[in-house]
Amino acid sequence: MDPVARRQMWRVIADIATTTSVVLTTHSMEECEALCSRIGIMVGGTFRCLGSAQHLKNRFGGGYHLEIKTPSTDASLAVREFVETFADGAVLHEAHAGTVKYHLPKQSLSLSQVFQAVEDRKEDLQIEQYSVSQFSLEQIFIALAKTQEEEKGPIAGISMDS
Repeated sequence: MDPVARRQMWRVIADIATTTSVVLTTHSMEECEALCSRIGIMVGGTFRCLGSAQHLKNRFGGGYHLEIKTPSTDASLAVREFVETFADGAVLHEAHAGTVKYHLPKQSLSLSQVFQAVEDRKEDLQIEQYSVSQFSLEQIFIALAKTQEEEKGPIAGISMDS
């Protein structure tokens, strides 16, 4: 469906949902966030979780994404040292051209602590911009799907040999 038709369909579903219960099955987590008050995720025919989008993000999200942009690779090296010092368990996912992206575990930090730490060092680390975000529903779905793949092994009928 093209984007305009999809939005129109979403409006129709949202209008119906004001007076009627609607059960929607979809693979689009964007659609779930736009239309659903409660979301259930099934993986491999097994019901894995149920709750609001925020509940699922809090329960299965596992932390925050931190992205920091600096003017140079040299400045980003100082940022990397800083992040790995203040955020115990931080995992570097990407570093190039002055930008670093980390996964921060939620257990060791609150969102306010992350913002405070970055704001306190913003000028001396030459941070041009930064963002802190939760995992998306799409990322949570993929993580749950990977656990099913790990539990059952490769998908039946598909050979991994070349």
